[in-house]
Amino acid sequence: MVWYKQGVYTYSTYVELENTAKYLLSNLDEVRASLREYSHSFREAFSWDCLAEKYKNILEAIVQTFR
Repeated sequence: MVWYKQGVYTYSTYVELENTAKYLLSNLDEVRASLREYSHSFREAFSWDCLAEKYKNILEAIVQTFR
């Protein structure tokens, strides 16, 4: 999985990974600009605090299901 822009490039084969890597390497200026622009929102969305809150909500929902 490779993060880029507002999302994530995923791959399921080595060929897809290779194509993604080639694309990113051939567009380094665009990649750098996008990383600067979107890195703050990415860090917010995937911060440990945010992820912990999501897991807590999932666990609470599971507990409520079995009560």
